Amino acid sequence: MRVSALPPPITGDTYRITMYSTSQGQVCISTWDLMGDAFAASPSANMLLLLNAWKLGVQGSFLDCLTGVTTLNRYSIACLSSLNPASIDSYVSAVGTVANSPLPLEMAAIVKKTGNLKGQHGRGRTFFPSVPTSFTTPAVNPNLLNAAGLAAYKQFGDRVTQGFTIGGVSYIHVVTPRPIPPAVVVTLAAPILVYNATPLLGTQRRRREGRGI
Repeated sequence: MRVSALPPPITGDTYRITMYSTSQGQVCISTWDLMGDAFAASPSANMLLLLNAWKLGVQGSFLDCLTGVTTLNRYSIACLSSLNPASIDSYVSAVGTVANSPLPLEMAAIVKKTGNLKGQHGRGRTFFPSVPTSFTTPAVNPNLLNAAGLAAYKQFGDRVTQGFTIGGVSYIHVVTPRPIPPAVVVTLAAPILVYNATPLLGTQRRRREGRGI
């Protein structure tokens, strides 16, 4: 059995932001975890403000990675480090900005999350849905992202890893393991330092929370 090093204890309230989009008649689920550098007065104190900051700061670059036939429908934020408060949903209707058609949904961009801690398989990557055909150059290699595609995902990743400051608390992108019994909430997290797409496209067959699509 492989045993990986445990992430360090969380330094503040930890949240998961989920973005729901539809493309080619299917729902795509993309998730990101954020941890504060301090605990707020209560887990709910900065929750809505953090979600609004994420929408304002990230939505544009997210849509720049999606085609015009893909619609971002909903955001949700949930606290992973506390049983309270309840999650918050926010509904939108925003379409991707790339004019070209998307590749089949089983093909996805693999965006790697790199930090200082080696993790289990799947924790360090996100599958990004609805890859525009213009992000590949079939005459060269249809399975590789071209410079335009890599640049779009890098722009998104750079914004995510910049983090957000809400109410004097700085929130950064992290990966979180499942709670370790007897704990029922997240108590450990590893910061993400770099967030970049790999040139080779991947195949995503399953939807699993925390892995995207």
